[in-house]
Amino acid sequence: MKKMEDYLLADHFVVVIPDIITPYEQKILTYLYAPFLGPQAKSLYTTFYSLVKPGETESEMMSHSAFFNIMQIKKPEKFLEDRSVLEALGLLETYFYETKDGEPNRYIYLMKRVLDPYAFSQDPNLSHLLRAKIGDETYEKIMVDLLIRNFDISKFQNISKAFDEVFTITEDLPMIDFSAWWVDAKNKGVRVKNVHQQFENIKVQLLAQGDWAPEVLNDPRLKTETNRYCFFYCLTTEEMAQAILLSATSDYQIDYEKLPEAVKIVYANKKQPVAVKKIGTVLPKANSELVKKLETTSPAKVFEGKTGTELLPNEIQIFDQLQRKTGVSIGIINVLMLYVLEEKGGEVPSYNFYLKILNTWIRKGIKTTEEALRYINSTPLSRKSPRKEKPVPEWFDKHMEEAKKREEEERKKQESEENMLSMEELEAIFKPKKKGK
Repeated sequence: MKKMEDYLLADHFVVVIPDIITPYEQKILTYLYAPFLGPQAKSLYTTFYSLVKPGETESEMMSHSAFFNIMQIKKPEKFLEDRSVLEALGLLETYFYETKDGEPNRYIYLMKRVLDPYAFSQDPNLSHLLRAKIGDETYEKIMVDLLIRNFDISKFQNISKAFDEVFTITEDLPMIDFSAWWVDAKNKGVRVKNVHQQFENIKVQLLAQGDWAPEVLNDPRLKTETNRYCFFYCLTTEEMAQAILLSATSDYQIDYEKLPEAVKIVYANKKQPVAVKKIGTVLPKANSELVKKLETTSPAKVFEGKTGTELLPNEIQIFDQLQRKTGVSIGIINVLMLYVLEEKGGEVPSYNFYLKILNTWIRKGIKTTEEALRYINSTPLSRKSPRKEKPVPEWFDKHMEEAKKREEEERKKQESEENMLSMEELEAIFKPKKKGK
């Protein structure tokens, strides 16, 4: 039986780069990454870049066998080992496509830029790995060399013009979505798959910043809440440690009632609110790759990938509470969010709005992500056709103001009730009205 290495020789690959690698990035690669990359993995990284012609972002298709001959790689296992090192350090992403009828399989090697020195120092995994390898004294000397400039920009005043001070947009054009064509080559730091290791990293950072009792840090509740918040709010280990410190008392006990607010503060500080972008694409049908992504990706990441904007802390809390209350899978939560995004034109409504729909799904026996996807694709979205505006009578403004007051009072009354909508009421909300001929 053939091993993976045997198949790899016949398979083809393409290298995709974000841009050429600059001399400054070469310096960062040498000083910050090379100590634990090793000469072979570093050489593989720079060689992949060299396969792309100047002014282009993709290489020509090449077989691994031909590449191994050029690189004098005698053992495919060594190539796989070096490739894994680059992947683990966030310098490379590998994508695989299995072909049919005996054709060579395809790989895409998506290269990632090295992190800038400050981002590297803020990554708890990379900085810890380098400090352990070269020692704190050498680490600090390298950072001084890479970070300090001849002129301290913090002492200068930023007098740059804003966009709207120079340009004027007179026509309101809808956004054109090119996300399906765009390949994100931005380096977002290393990815920790093992949640146990993630929690251990958080504990190390907490111990470095306070006198914590072992029973506090080893509390199973802390691990559960930490992993949960890191997932929902897409927090790094450093950011989660900061949130825990914000919620801690003076004697280093964790106030679990303050922890949710602390998490939202940390998230809000790292994310800038962006205006909601309208979306209008049809939700895709269920397939194994889509289902896997929905079941392993946080709602915040799914929302950002769909709309190009970011959820606010209070909005993330909605999906966290939904999952806590109902116990449904993350996949179903993500499907629900996408469905409501389509229904509400990119807006994020109240918690009760989502809960009513979700409880209806539960009563209909929807238990898996696939079932939720099939259901929403079989349920038409309500689309209202635009109407022509007519002259407004004098009494209309006063009438609308009174109507809004009554509507607000009625809304508050409905939100305080625990009763859920019936299936008939839900169908009336989500199914479009039939137009008369």
